[in-house]
Amino acid sequence: MTLKILHTGDIHIGITFGSRGYSDPLRRQLVEARFEVTERIVNKANEEKCDLLVIAGDLFDRANVKKVDIERTAKILKSFTGKCVAVLPGNHDFYDGTVDLWKNFQENAPDNTILLLETKPYPIEELDINAVLYPAPCNSKHSEEHNLGWLHKLEKRPEAKWHIGIAHGALSGACPDFNGRYYNMDEQNLRDLGLDLWLLGHSHVRYPDIDEFNDSKVIYSGTPEPDGFDCDHCGYACLITLKDTGLLRGKSVSTGKFRFKEIQKVVSSKYDLEKLKSELTSSNSDNLLVKLKISGRLGIEEFESRQKIYDAIRGSIVHLEIDDFHLELEITQDVVDKEFTNGSLPYRILSNLAKTGEKQALQIAYELIQKVRK
Repeated sequence: MTLKILHTGDIHIGITFGSRGYSDPLRRQLVEARFEVTERIVNKANEEKCDLLVIAGDLFDRANVKKVDIERTAKILKSFTGKCVAVLPGNHDFYDGTVDLWKNFQENAPDNTILLLETKPYPIEELDINAVLYPAPCNSKHSEEHNLGWLHKLEKRPEAKWHIGIAHGALSGACPDFNGRYYNMDEQNLRDLGLDLWLLGHSHVRYPDIDEFNDSKVIYSGTPEPDGFDCDHCGYACLITLKDTGLLRGKSVSTGKFRFKEIQKVVSSKYDLEKLKSELTSSNSDNLLVKLKISGRLGIEEFESRQKIYDAIRGSIVHLEIDDFHLELEITQDVVDKEFTNGSLPYRILSNLAKTGEKQALQIAYELIQKVRK
């Protein structure tokens, strides 16, 4: 006997991407990508003949998502051909009993959907899965306490083959929570509860961060569709197989469409810039967003023409942000001739340094003179 699970979370349907200065067409594509990845996840779960689809929080980006987006999401989930869809409220789409999000979702969700709104065991035997789900849902955006306490007080568990915990929050050592505001959990504490498996949401990075594993019982799937430069992977969901012998096998599957890359590059020649352009405009750049920080020094010709290379990169990928504040002009006699009057004091000082070949001294002297001129 086996139980096949597709584990995902942090899809953030309803995120608007309105605060970063993206073009309207790109913003619309990023918004649409959340629905597209949900479809890919369901299709993958069907292809793998999964029994259980688990969404471990933040299916939606906020509690006041448009009703049309809720209905569209529910319609996508209806195409899952397995036995059960289990959905946990995360800290973005939390459940506190006062918002209409989960009421609207439940009205449109498929009949085999289990909404894990309460801290109690959820047997799913009626859906032909010999398992019990133990949720730790979020009831607010922030919390200094996790919602696992009820499990410690539980006197008796329902009879079942598999006992599966589902929680949303920051796992110490795997997901940073520097201010202790995101339902912080401890892995050993989870293991001590004695369940067969913990499926977690909140981290957009997978844990364990490997393609396949056999023994990990505390798992972040990672976000299936990256949404920012702090998430530079290709987007993942996690396929898990539980056997009646206790054996667990897990495998990450790639699900994302867009890729975000933050790159720091030190350049010293036109060749370096051209190489960078070649790397970024090669295949698979159609869905690439890049945040590029360039430093170093360039000769006057390369320095003044660098914008052409930036434009070439920008024309080949979907989005480019450039910070070259720390890119300096390499000072040579040509620069001195161009910027200073022949015979002037700055000209004589810089020309003498250029003749001696003391590049660093020339650079410093130029910068000091420029500050005085300002």
